Amino acid sequence: MMQGQKRQFQQMKLKTEYLILAIILISTLTFRLYFSLNTEAFKSDDSYFHLRQVQDIVKEHHLLKYDPLSYGGRIIIYPPLYHLLLALLSFGNLLWIKIISEILISTLVIIVYLITKELTGDAKSALFSALLSAFIPGLINHTLNELTVYTLALPLLFLVLYLFLKLENRRLLIMFLISLLLLSLTHATVFILILVLLFYFFLMGGGALNASKIEKEAAILSILFVMLVSFIIYKKAFFTYGVNIIWQNAPLNILVDKFKDLTPIDLVLNVGIFSLLLGAIGMYLGITNNKKKSIYLFSSFMLGILFLLSFRLVTLSFGLVILSIGFAIFTSITLNSIYKFLDVSKIGIAKNLFTIILLVLFVFFSFIPSYTLAKNSQSISAEKLNDMNWIKYNTEKDAVILGNIHEGNLIKTLGERKNVIDSNFLLAPSPVERINDIKVLYTGLSEAKALSLTRKYGITTIYLSDETKKAYNIKELSYAVGSRCFIKEENFYVIKC
Repeated sequence: MMQGQKRQFQQMKLKTEYLILAIILISTLTFRLYFSLNTEAFKSDDSYFHLRQVQDIVKEHHLLKYDPLSYGGRIIIYPPLYHLLLALLSFGNLLWIKIISEILISTLVIIVYLITKELTGDAKSALFSALLSAFIPGLINHTLNELTVYTLALPLLFLVLYLFLKLENRRLLIMFLISLLLLSLTHATVFILILVLLFYFFLMGGGALNASKIEKEAAILSILFVMLVSFIIYKKAFFTYGVNIIWQNAPLNILVDKFKDLTPIDLVLNVGIFSLLLGAIGMYLGITNNKKKSIYLFSSFMLGILFLLSFRLVTLSFGLVILSIGFAIFTSITLNSIYKFLDVSKIGIAKNLFTIILLVLFVFFSFIPSYTLAKNSQSISAEKLNDMNWIKYNTEKDAVILGNIHEGNLIKTLGERKNVIDSNFLLAPSPVERINDIKVLYTGLSEAKALSLTRKYGITTIYLSDETKKAYNIKELSYAVGSRCFIKEENFYVIKC
């Protein structure tokens, strides 16, 4: 009789736990959709690179391998799964693309819950970490209303890490292999897994724990599999750049901006002081007090990301986002330790009071900063969207439009015209030379030099947006004043010579 009551109580407790998790998931998705659907445009020019791939798959029923509009025409390479998935589920509809993107990144809440439940065995700590992972300022900043492959790659990366802990279960072993394949076909993030596994086996040896045979076999298989799939996708780039493929053929000034050094202020702004503090304590407690494989795996994950950031092998923004999720996961260990201490103290109200304090701190240090970032986030302006329509309806179909580097994807996707440059540098023709020539076209004084450069790239129209004016500290094209060759029409200079 007692066992039946105990089982019934555990089932009710589990149902309550799942109900709270469902509420967290729905709240996360509602928050993201509220801000994402508030505007028809995406937040960044890069989003329109992905939108073009999705739309082309829907329209042409095949992957876009040669883009006739990027850089005037060039080969492009990218893992195809993200774009195929969006095309299949959305049929190219912009509203559905936005909804699906927000659903994908919101699943991270469930995966973090599963991981933290495995780490601590404590429902309250796991649920709070799941909640914390949904409102990381850096994650909100870089994925909300963005069409970015990270919305699929991040959940898959953490799912693969979770399933690695469950390899003894044959069904979950198969899921691990499938998830690994999906991640390999989504993003180069999969290489992080290789580094994590190397750190994991190193820490396991130092921690006097032995990795199981199936873990060693899965690790070797994973490394070989990832290398094979990645080589198939990126082989042309490997042969062209060698190990320098890591930096994606980006010009030096872009590299300096994207692959910056990690600073404490970056950590605080992207991770949040609350998550950073509790996560750091949890990582320390986990390494020093808990000799568990799960602790070693996620400690290896944190060390791997710090290693990549230290040697500028990942962009600062992306590194901080995944580091932030790691801190949210380790927060559960800190909270579990505190809850255990409160259990020992036998002060009945202490645990409930502590939970209330936690939620208040979460609101002030995680939710409000995330809400502020989301509210102040700027999408592509209506004026710029109108300018893209001007290009589409007022220029010839074979026209070449010059814009700044952060407008290239807009020009080819919304304006449906050839650009001179965009932010996809991998296999791009002479991006450094183009950047220097574009600077001359915007800031130069010589009309003859400008005409020479427009002929070099076949430019028919120069787009001078407010962003370009700020970037080059100009108000107009100096050489175009009084010129018969450069005729100004709204925010454009049409070349007549």
